[in-house]
This record gives sequence, C-alpha cells and structure tokens, in this order.
Amino acid sequence: MESKILKTALLLFFLFFLAVPIYPLAASESYTLYGAYGEDGYLEPSGIWVTFFREGQGQYKFFLNGTQTVTATQTGEVFKFDLGYNMSRTYYVYGNETIYVIVPEEPFYVYYFEVVDFVGVEWGYLESFININGTDRVVERWDVVNVTAEFPLTFTWGNAYKIRLVCSQGTYVYGSYVAGGTSEYTLSITQDMFPQIPTDRAFSIGASRTSDTNITAYYNDPDSLTNWIYFEIFKYGEASATYTYNTTSNTITLVWDEAASGIDYYCKITVNHQLFENELIYSYACPYSAPESLNPWEFLNDYGSLPFDASQLPALIIIVCVFGVFSWASAPIGIIFTSIIAVLLRWLNWFDVDWIWLGISVPLAWIIAFIMWKERERSI
Repeated sequence: MESKILKTALLLFFLFFLAVPIYPLAASESYTLYGAYGEDGYLEPSGIWVTFFREGQGQYKFFLNGTQTVTATQTGEVFKFDLGYNMSRTYYVYGNETIYVIVPEEPFYVYYFEVVDFVGVEWGYLESFININGTDRVVERWDVVNVTAEFPLTFTWGNAYKIRLVCSQGTYVYGSYVAGGTSEYTLSITQDMFPQIPTDRAFSIGASRTSDTNITAYYNDPDSLTNWIYFEIFKYGEASATYTYNTTSNTITLVWDEAASGIDYYCKITVNHQLFENELIYSYACPYSAPESLNPWEFLNDYGSLPFDASQLPALIIIVCVFGVFSWASAPIGIIFTSIIAVLLRWLNWFDVDWIWLGISVPLAWIIAFIMWKERERSI
C-alpha cells in the first residue's frame, strides 16, 4: 500500500513539475485593474464584467469588484468593460499597466471619432480621459494604426472629456469635448501638431531611455539665449507627469533614474528662447526595451500560435526523455537525474522557470527519491 502511495505521489509531483513552468511562467505582460469606479470617483458596489482578448489565446472573462491582476504572453491585448445594454468601453493596453476601470453615469451614449492620418505614424493610440478628484484617468483607448474604423467612445451626456493622441510623433491633446447633440467627429493627424526643431535654431536638444531605470534628457544653447527650460516625464497613458524639472540654465544634462522597468515613458521639453516668439515644445519617446531572450528555441513561436510558449518544448522533451530512460533502471535515479537536468536547462535559459520554484521542487524530488530507495531496501 505504501509503495502504491509513493508511486502515485511521484507521478503527481512530476506532472506538476513539468506542467507548471511551461504555461503560467510564459507570460510577459501584467495588467492590474482597479474598479469599477464611477465618473464621480466613487467605487461602484455592483462591480463590472470584463472580457480580456489575448492574441493567440482564448478570451478570458472575469468579474471585477476591487482588484484583479491578469497576464498574457503577447502585447496588443484589449479589454472590454461591459456597460450593459450591449455597450462596452474598449481599452487597448501598452503593457505592464495599472488600469482604473471607469464606468459612465447614465444617461450615456456612443460618440464616433474618425482619425485621418496625414503623417503616417508608426504606432498610435486615441484616448479619452476625464478628471476625477483632481487626477486625469484614461477611460477608453483605441489603436489608431491597426484598427481602421470610426472609434466609438462612450460618454456620459453633459460631461466633459479630453481627447488625446499618443503616437510615434509625440503627444497631442485635441481638447475637451462635452457630450451633447453632436455624435460624430473627425480628427486629423498633421505634422504641425508636433513641432519640429527649427532649422535655424542655435541649440541642441533630445531625450532617450538609456537603461531600464534611466531616462536622459539634454539641452545645450552655446549662445546663452535661453530664458528657461521645463522638463516633464510621463508614463504612456497618463495625463499627469511622473517627474518635472525646470531650470534657467543654458546647458544641462538631466538624468532621471527612477523609471520603472517594463513601463514606457515619453519626455516633453518646453523651451522659452529669445530667438522665438512662442514657446517651443518637443516630445521624445522613451520606451522600455525588453532584453533579448537567451533561449535559442524562440524561433519555434514563429510557426503558429500555441496555448503555451513553444520555445519551452525542447527542454520539456529532454526532461521527459531523461526521466523515462533513467527510470527504466531505477525510479529514484530517474528523479535525481531529471532534477539535475532541469537545473542545467534553467542555467542555459532553455527552461523558463523561477529559481525559487526549482529551489523548492528539487529538494522535494530528492526526498521522494530517498524514501523510495529506503522502501526498496526494506522490500528486499
């Protein structure tokens, strides 16, 4: 009886050992949702149904009433917030976002926005946001590059919403729209929305992401004709600056070292210069660059969509084969060698599993092997 229990425990343990890493730990994006909140800033006690559409995976529907964190393996995902009456708000995600789910107050209606792109932006999002208790919150977001249609935005009648474009050219706020009788709007993307550096300027300027946590901005006016400079660093999708700095210096290199890994930012620089009548505004994208994977089998993900990370298949096959071959002679030996191979594959970055998880599971596997060994000795 004890031998059967041990064998059953061994089988269950290794099924768990092999199955856990290949799917849950393949996720690379994490989204935390709070809500649902009304546009008055108060938490809605009734909650809200949310549907999460994931590329290459099935949709995931859950009920949000407080806090929920979800993950996915690819970018480009979208949330739908169910408003009832066959209506919803749409929220395309950037990646690793914190999302406040805002529901409209009744009566609410759909307003259609058409975006005409005269620039040819590489990527861009159209956002509607509202000020709630002094903080701007994005309530809806559409992908204006990969989605070609009029964008339905749901507004509470009589409330004021700002419409913002965040794209590869920079950031532009179209202004406030009060939900009323007009239900269709046309917005244009033109080059004059994003001021370019004048060709006759006498200064150099720029900003970039220099590491996971560092954003570096610079300004140099050799003629010392600058009155002041104002630096603002924003997270994509947020209207309020995460960091600000102003100076009257004509030469400065600003390094902000508190950027969050996995979060995209952009830097807005406002210049007041004696040679130009109006203030000059420049915007520079400072996106997060995910480190390249060291797994040589990443190309397997290019051959189709699977419900798990295909780059983990070679490691899984090796583990199964080692366990099968060595267990043919002795199950305890099979367990020990399999755990050693799993650690080696993790060290080679072929096996995407947390070291902490291995640190727990490998000793447990050796304990099971030792118990089986002692059981075999008693039976001889």
